[in-house]
Amino acid sequence: MKNSSLLIRTVIIVMITLVGLYLVFGPRGSITASDFTGQGIKQNLAENINLGLDLEGGTHLVMRVKTDDYLKKLTQNSQAAAVAAAQEAQMPLAESAFVAENNNYQVNLNVTDASKIQETIDAVKKKVDFSLWTESINGNTINWSLPVAA
Repeated sequence: MKNSSLLIRTVIIVMITLVGLYLVFGPRGSITASDFTGQGIKQNLAENINLGLDLEGGTHLVMRVKTDDYLKKLTQNSQAAAVAAAQEAQMPLAESAFVAENNNYQVNLNVTDASKIQETIDAVKKKVDFSLWTESINGNTINWSLPVAA
C-alpha cells in the first residue's frame, strides 16, 4: 500500500517536471544539445518566460514626500502638546500660537508671569520633544522654531 502511494507520487512529480521542461524548451521547436548549455538556457528563458516591466527594469518609481503637510501637522501637534504640558504643570499661560507656512515652523507660548518662564520651559520639555527645535525667549513669549535644515 505504501509503495503504490510512493509510486503514484513519484509519477506525478516526474510528469509535472516534464510538463515544466516542455513549456520552457518545447514550444519553439526541437531540443538540441546547445539548449542545455548556460547560453542556451538563458536564451530559452528569455524567449519563453515573459517578465513584467518591474522585473525587467523597465520602469522606475518616484515618490514625493509631502514634507510641508507633515511639518505643519508636527508644528500643530507640538503646540497643542506644549499647551497641555504647561497647563498640567499649572503654569500661567495667556495664549499660544503656531506658525506653519513658507518653511517657517514655530510654536509660541505667551506666559503671563515672567518669573515662571524657565519653569514653563522645563515643564514643557518633560512632555514634548523639542530637541530639534531652536528655543528663544522674547519678553514673556517662549518661541520654538524648527530650523530649515531639520
